[in-house]
Amino acid sequence: MIRALHRWPGLLVLVLITVSALSGAALSIFPTMERLAVSRADAGLTVVELASRIQIAFTGVEQIRRAPSGRITAYRFEGGVPGAAIIDPSTGQSVDKYGIPVSGVTDFPEQAIFTEWQQSDFAIGKPL
Repeated sequence: MIRALHRWPGLLVLVLITVSALSGAALSIFPTMERLAVSRADAGLTVVELASRIQIAFTGVEQIRRAPSGRITAYRFEGGVPGAAIIDPSTGQSVDKYGIPVSGVTDFPEQAIFTEWQQSDFAIGKPL
């Protein structure tokens, strides 16, 4: 009786732990992939030179950020519409539009554990 009772919850927990471990392994690879994909800036390039290159390429730049991987992102407003672009430091031109291609994987643990109605019920304090 006890063995039959523990079989199905144990298999469910096994599946959840396996999926969680695989998503964690995928998340540990993404910073390395990002680091390899980023173009490197010249050693003598100053912040002022980079900012002037970006200002020439894009009007309305409000913020320039450098990620730990070396990726440079410029945030701007064009006609009242916000935008962002990943910048090549050697030219100051856009390499790609800013986006998070792995958002499904990064949001997976939260989506797997709590659905929208469960989150709202926990916030209100209702029992399940």
